[in-house]
Amino acid sequence: MRYRRSIAVASHLASPPVRNRITSGGRPQEGWRGRALAVAVYLAAASAVSYLVWGPWEGVDPWPFSFWVLGLLFVFHLFVGAAIGKWWAVVLPLAWALISLGAEGYDTPVSIVLLFQTPFLWAPALLVGVAGRKLATAVRSTTAS
Repeated sequence: MRYRRSIAVASHLASPPVRNRITSGGRPQEGWRGRALAVAVYLAAASAVSYLVWGPWEGVDPWPFSFWVLGLLFVFHLFVGAAIGKWWAVVLPLAWALISLGAEGYDTPVSIVLLFQTPFLWAPALLVGVAGRKLATAVRSTTAS
């Protein structure tokens, strides 16, 4: 009896204690579900902007391309980049341009405008969101340990 107890104590002391560690993603499926939801919300909102705001624009009212509309879209891209947290999120504006092929626009199709705006507005906003998420995760993991 005493021999069994000493083996149990020795095996317990030999293994390092398990602490509550913060792991990225938890279960493997949780991260993909959240990313898929973020991509679906992004594509739905972006296509709504293309077809409901920029597509029917007749060139008279400057409202659809005003600074506050572009600013809201920029902030939306920041949040989507942070929600996805992976570098592949940068190609999402290309999917937005592909979905927007049917949106006419005033004098230039919306998809061409999006392809022009992507390297200057949408891709950097997504990059800043992803980098912010990665930085926050790195800071959280160093302070947790």
